[in-house]
Amino acid sequence: MIHDEATIRTWFEKAGMADKMTTKARHLSSGEAQKLALIAALAAKPDCLFLDEPTANLDLESRADVEALLQEAKAQGTTLVMVTHAHAQAKRLADTIIYMQQGVIYDHAPAAAFLDGERSPEASAFLSEL
Repeated sequence: MIHDEATIRTWFEKAGMADKMTTKARHLSSGEAQKLALIAALAAKPDCLFLDEPTANLDLESRADVEALLQEAKAQGTTLVMVTHAHAQAKRLADTIIYMQQGVIYDHAPAAAFLDGERSPEASAFLSEL
């Protein structure tokens, strides 16, 4: 898919990286490179985006930037499917939570019900360790 310049610029701006649009990826910090990968995915305007620990190894400011990008994508209609071990992040971003261990689904519920209500013993044990 060919991306239009305006869409790409908009995502760079939302990521706080407008000044990096012409910087070669190899010259970016690891956090900036991680944001660049997300910008590339979001510029494609996907219906669904699969993410595996999208804020792993990022500083607090970069985590907030990435979460803001994800919220914006969600607001624009992109369905996000995300793996995370970050309880607080799940609380901020999730509509629905599926709790899995070793490929087995133990819980599937709206985020509020999962985080604040009844859970399977496996999910309760995981959340109590946080």
